[in-house]
Amino acid sequence: MLIFAFGLALIRFAGERVRGRRGAMDIVIFVTMGFNLSRALTGNAPFLATLGATAALVALHAVLAAAAVRSRGWGRCSRGVRPG
Repeated sequence: MLIFAFGLALIRFAGERVRGRRGAMDIVIFVTMGFNLSRALTGNAPFLATLGATAALVALHAVLAAAAVRSRGWGRCSRGVRPG
């Protein structure tokens, strides 16, 4: 129950960008987040370290998404648009 609530809180923290439009970066984050939380659930990884790593991953995603909005070059790169 705790891991489920933690996962929901992380998705809420990630904001509308993750829940609304799903680009390649968003899908990779969702899959990786699910994988990390499943390892914490089954006991295959240290519990608190796994929750911390998952939270850091979501925070990094938020930073990179904000950079994609503010930087034309990074936005094109993160969307997969070829230069030129």
